Parts: sequence; C-alpha cells; structure tokens
Amino acid sequence: MAGGHRVLLDRVEWKMIPDAGTAANALLTGEIDWIEIPLPDLLAMLRHASGVRTGVMDKAGQIMMLRPNHVIVPTNLAAVRQTMLAAINQAEVVSAVMGADPENGTSGVGFLTTGKPEVDDAGIEVVRRRHARDEIKAMLERSGYAGEKLVLLHATDHIFFNPMGSVVAEMLTKAGMAIDDQAMDWPTVQTRRVSKEPLDKGGWSMFPSLVAVTEYRDLLLTGFMRGNGKDGWFGWPSDPRMEEIYAAWIGSVEPAEQTRLEREYELQGLRSLPFIPLGRFRQTSAWRSNVVGLLDGPSVIFWNVTKS
Repeated sequence: MAGGHRVLLDRVEWKMIPDAGTAANALLTGEIDWIEIPLPDLLAMLRHASGVRTGVMDKAGQIMMLRPNHVIVPTNLAAVRQTMLAAINQAEVVSAVMGADPENGTSGVGFLTTGKPEVDDAGIEVVRRRHARDEIKAMLERSGYAGEKLVLLHATDHIFFNPMGSVVAEMLTKAGMAIDDQAMDWPTVQTRRVSKEPLDKGGWSMFPSLVAVTEYRDLLLTGFMRGNGKDGWFGWPSDPRMEEIYAAWIGSVEPAEQTRLEREYELQGLRSLPFIPLGRFRQTSAWRSNVVGLLDGPSVIFWNVTKS
C-alpha cells in the first residue's frame, strides 16, 4: 500500500484505441485510466468531465517538422527546399494540428530553443515573412524544379502527422509543386523512410515528424539538423559547414563563443534546411482523477504512479 488508500501500480496495460472518440468515451466511463494523446478537438469535453483531469506533462513541447529527402531530385536542391519553406504558413499548420487547444501551439519559430533571442531568432524573418503566391512561383521557377513529382508519406492514423501532412500537401500544391500525397499508416511510413531509391522504385520526397524541444536547447542532441550525410537520420542531409560548426561548438568552453556558434548553426540551418520547421506545440494529456503521481517529461514515464 502507498499513501493510505492508494496502491502503487505494479502493472500497466497499454491499449491501442485508434479511434479518438472511442478512447475519450472509454476514459469518461472509467474503462481506461489515461489517454496520452487525446484529439485536441475533444479536450473541451474532457476538461469539463467529472472524474477526469487534463494537463501538459511535457512543458517544453515538440517541434513539428517536414523532413525532405536530401539524396533524390528535386528535394536535394536547397533552392527547392527554400521555396517549400516560403510556401508553408506555420500558423496554419499549428491551427490544423492543435484544433481546440490553440493556446498550446506556437508559430513563427526556427530550429534552436536555447532561450537566447540572439540565437533562436537569428534569421527568423525567413520563416515569419509571408510570401505572395506569385513570389513563391517565381522562387520555384528559379530553383531548378522541373515539374517532378514529390512523394509525401502521409500517416493518416496519427493525430498530429495527419493534419500536418494535409496542410503541407495543400500549400505545396498551391505553390506549383506536383505533390503525390500517399496515405498510409505510421508503421508503413517508418518502413518506407529507410529507402534511398528513386520515387518510381518506392522512394519518397518528404514526411512530417516531431522532435522534443528539449533536444534543441543546445547543439549536442540536434541530430536532425546535422549535415553528416549517410550517417545521419532518414533524409541524409550533407552539409560540411553544419558539421564544422557542430564540431567547433563541441570543442568550445567559452560561453560567448558557444553562443556565437549556436547563432551561426541556426543561420546555416535556415540556409540549407535539413528539415523545414512547421511550428511547436505542447501536448495535453487526460487521465482519471484517481490516478496520481504522473511525472512531467517529454516521454511517457509510469514511475511514481498510484491509483485509488
């Protein structure tokens, strides 16, 4: 026993309930005790439900991103990626993802989240500036894009990746790109994204993903920004300058020099676009009020949990 009438849990059953409405109803009736990722549009109901609590456990949140494939045409061209960035409105992506939970979404953001404005806001006008459609199409004409198809791996069974994919596909299509929006489940995306084959042999051009804000507070864990090519994460960007800055930061011990390098890293990221930032959000979870001790953090942690 722990805490009088509370019992320290010795077993957790993890149930996969794909339908968000079914999951919410199960929480309301007490059939389940916790929903890691409720559909944002259902949060208003859950917040007012008897016996249910809601809250943000990951106070830092997640960075939403579009990962281009850097080893095949046309997303291997930096100018094409720059046009994609210009065509994407972060505010619309955040709105689509967060739905009825807008206060936990942030747009107009870049890569790093150091808390230093001179770093985090470096070059940010490239992200925040809204471009006219004619300007975007002119950028596309100059980019080297020749009308090639771009394959979007669109995970329609994921609460966040589905709206991210839908909005991105629409924006890039309006910009003049030939988007092949391929609907699939998330496990299929995970299988497909390992391929470096051409598009006509099962390859891909881009897919939405997430990364924890906490990993981008300095350069150490910024794996998705690295330019280490074949040794990097799916998409395999190769950028020697990014690697030079990263190595210099790792070897630096002076705070002022570290800040200077972080700023240059952010600026180089906005030039080469290892991924396209789509905004940030903080995820709200929901649980039964008789479950206590849930710990804050970017990942699910069941230590310390008790239930009456």
